[in-house]
Amino acid sequence: MGRARLLAFGFVLLGLPGLAQDPPGNKTTTAPRPPGGMGTEHWAIESSVGAVPGKDFAQLIEALYEAWKAKAGPAGGAPNKLNLTLHFDRDVYNKLPDRSGGYTLDSDRLHVLCDPSYVQSLIAGGPRLYLRQAYPKLAARKDVPPWVMSGLVHYLSCASWSEGKVEQDNLKLPLNSQSLLSFQGALKSTDWSPMEKTFKADGRDYEIRKRVIDLQAWAFYYYLFNGPGTEGGQGKHAGSVASLLAALEEGKKLDEVLAPMLKTVAGGTLVHMEKAIKDYLQKVKVDTKDREEGDWLVGETAHYTIRVQKGATNKKTRAVDRQILEELKWKMELLFDKYALAFRFQGLLPGKATLRLFKNKANYLGSGAPPTSAAYYNSGTKELVGYEDSEETGIYFNTLCHEGCHQFFDLAFPGFYEGDSIPMWFSEGLADCFGASEIRGRDLYVFTLGGVAAWRVEAVKQFVQQGRTPSIKDLLGMSRVPFMSGADVHYPQSWSFVHFLWNYPSLDQGKGTYSEVVVRLIDGFKVGKPRDEVYKEAFQLKGKPIDLDELERSWKAYVKTLRVRK
Repeated sequence: MGRARLLAFGFVLLGLPGLAQDPPGNKTTTAPRPPGGMGTEHWAIESSVGAVPGKDFAQLIEALYEAWKAKAGPAGGAPNKLNLTLHFDRDVYNKLPDRSGGYTLDSDRLHVLCDPSYVQSLIAGGPRLYLRQAYPKLAARKDVPPWVMSGLVHYLSCASWSEGKVEQDNLKLPLNSQSLLSFQGALKSTDWSPMEKTFKADGRDYEIRKRVIDLQAWAFYYYLFNGPGTEGGQGKHAGSVASLLAALEEGKKLDEVLAPMLKTVAGGTLVHMEKAIKDYLQKVKVDTKDREEGDWLVGETAHYTIRVQKGATNKKTRAVDRQILEELKWKMELLFDKYALAFRFQGLLPGKATLRLFKNKANYLGSGAPPTSAAYYNSGTKELVGYEDSEETGIYFNTLCHEGCHQFFDLAFPGFYEGDSIPMWFSEGLADCFGASEIRGRDLYVFTLGGVAAWRVEAVKQFVQQGRTPSIKDLLGMSRVPFMSGADVHYPQSWSFVHFLWNYPSLDQGKGTYSEVVVRLIDGFKVGKPRDEVYKEAFQLKGKPIDLDELERSWKAYVKTLRVRK
């Protein structure tokens, strides 16, 4: 099945509002700090192009600071200025460790990439820096569960900058709406656990369940700031958050600090607080009614805006356009959860992902889609595009799973595709493993022998038998041009190798002998580590380097056992 992905690899210097720029000739990570520093009342700023903050930019960062102080305290704010470095060179920025999209945080400094999403990067990265500086003892405590800080960061990161002011306490704001819908969805999922239990999680236990725990913590803080109303930040507990943090900074135990707050709900325990929060947020209805826009039916979910062309019909199931839209809404949300789980994505998307489904191939190709494709992701518009293909293969959702993997990475980890470290075999092989998925009941299983595996299994068997596949060492080092020049061989090989790493010795039961290799590859590449460094860390088993020649022999033997799931 042909497919194409359109990705923009360039970076255009952005003119930030009120940011006077020197010529962008400086390619160092930061400019030398001038005597006394440059910045604003509460920020010390460095810039890779020697930019001096202008009035509008200063207004933005000062307004954010004041919003954080108003919500989280203390009354005097952080004792020292917050350190901010602005990066105008993506290549330099991508070399920073542990970046999260357009920002990264080290011990006492926020680094922000000045791309078109720089405002959201400031809003997302700044709260954690502020809380570290405002409450240094609390930030260093090991006995306070992580949800206390991460949940508040999540809440503060849902803010929006509009018309010269910070908006925060409004469920109509995109990221608050996303959080609310995700919270309501989590309530119905098997991932939900009582707050009394999850709020005690730390270490590995917390990391495994972080996404749901942080949603619970976001709901906890939203309730405190706004309940019993639904917005405005004037809730009867609004002032208790700063008091809670101050008490923890003084060294008090969390249970001791929460006790007065819990007494305000009937029953006086976290169990009763959870019930109050559920009752409060389950009643809230975000307007997500389907609508019509010209030739399109449009539906909204927590993470997707989905457009289905009117007149779309599934010839096999007899589903019509509105039914196809309704089915896609729950399937795409389910897919998002699988992406987030597999790639350990714990944050918020900067905006909703978009999906456009044409009613047939003729209309799809007529829109300018790549002529040999079945679906594609356009990084310029951030749109996933496909067509209803029941008259052909009937697995358009599987194709969307593949291309949606690229879309997810581009939105969740901005800049992921813009460096030269991401190997094609892993990007496409991983995406194909999502394309090889199966819906079973109301759950989605990935890395299976269903879906696009129908095209891959026999092909890779034949290529291995004919000796046409490159060695695993050569595949791992292959750049984009040679990979695509032999795409007919390299796509099936890449799928089978990632599938092997995840499943071996089973055919598709997961948790295989080498599954941690896949996890380490994802963790390394998503934060921008160099390819060779990622490979060195990833290709290990029980702390010892994996012999790639032996691994290749095991993979070839495994390929012979593959069979398409009927």
